[in-house]
Amino acid sequence: MNRIAQTLALAIPLTTFTLTALAEPAFYLMGNVGAGTYSNVTSLSHDGTVACGTHTGPLGGSFTWTPSGGRMDVEQPAFFEGISSDGTVVTGSRVNPASGKLEMIRQSVNGTPEYFGVPSGFDLTLGTAVNATHDTIVGYAQRNANGLQSPVRWTATSGLQRITGPDLGNVTQAWDVSADGKTVVGDADDTGTGVPLGWVWREGVGESRLFECGSARGVTPDGRIIVGTGKQGAGMWIDGVPQYLGIVAGWDAAEAMDVSDDGNVVIGKLRRNAFDQDSFVWTPGTGMMMAKDYFLANGVPLPSDLLAIDSDVVSGDGLSFGGKTGNRTFASGFVATVPAPHVILCLGSMGVLSMIRRRR
Repeated sequence: MNRIAQTLALAIPLTTFTLTALAEPAFYLMGNVGAGTYSNVTSLSHDGTVACGTHTGPLGGSFTWTPSGGRMDVEQPAFFEGISSDGTVVTGSRVNPASGKLEMIRQSVNGTPEYFGVPSGFDLTLGTAVNATHDTIVGYAQRNANGLQSPVRWTATSGLQRITGPDLGNVTQAWDVSADGKTVVGDADDTGTGVPLGWVWREGVGESRLFECGSARGVTPDGRIIVGTGKQGAGMWIDGVPQYLGIVAGWDAAEAMDVSDDGNVVIGKLRRNAFDQDSFVWTPGTGMMMAKDYFLANGVPLPSDLLAIDSDVVSGDGLSFGGKTGNRTFASGFVATVPAPHVILCLGSMGVLSMIRRRR
């Protein structure tokens, strides 16, 4: 057992049982809304059977997707960024007819949106993630004139509020939230020092920076494992302590973007020079490897002419991945599903299954 696997075992102790996936390996393309457009999967339900995403139609639009129903487009303009673990609620941004502004929403899949407003001094709000019980949404507010961004959190009891803290500068976003809504993670790109940082906010504690972290993008349902990018590249912070995930040979940098509910699967981006970008999958058993190679090794029927994989979404069960890909003539959102058995680590009992989450 490697060092990170040992740490993960300590981080999520007690009961262990294995669920054998019933699904066959699969690869689905979302398609596009017209010539010169592309789509992108932005979030997945816990089991990967419901996705949401965006497309570049004339005004910008969104969709939901299931394997049986395919892509269901939503009237433009709409931007779906996060979906709940049970696949029934999305968040993102839509134009509120009453205010004329893009506002953070909570919306049942293919239902009617609820709008949550815009803080004073800002022009729009965008939801990026929704918690397991649908009563907490996080994202950011933006001021168009100067690009100022501030993290926000909406709850059913307190409404929309800005997240504040000593490390949060002029361009700050909240990217993910724990199952209970009490832990939020994000990035701060301008703190006055010129050094980007990853931060975590906890209810009753407030905001603090993560040690050596320049970007915090995903968090497990219990709030204990955070993934992002640090001093030595892609990493996970287990109870605040960084564990780095390595790098694929031939690439210059790696950024962790999302994590499965048990912390055993991480998806992220690879970068090389100013132009080349692809994606990686990391597990304790395989280490970091190209996402395309991981999919092929697990029997996913990828088209032979695909170029780079751009994925930053993994389902809570760690078996499905989303993003966009393409060849020389098109770019499309995708969902790839691997059927490998997956180990679920429980905090004492089956009750942990109530803590699953969507993803982003």
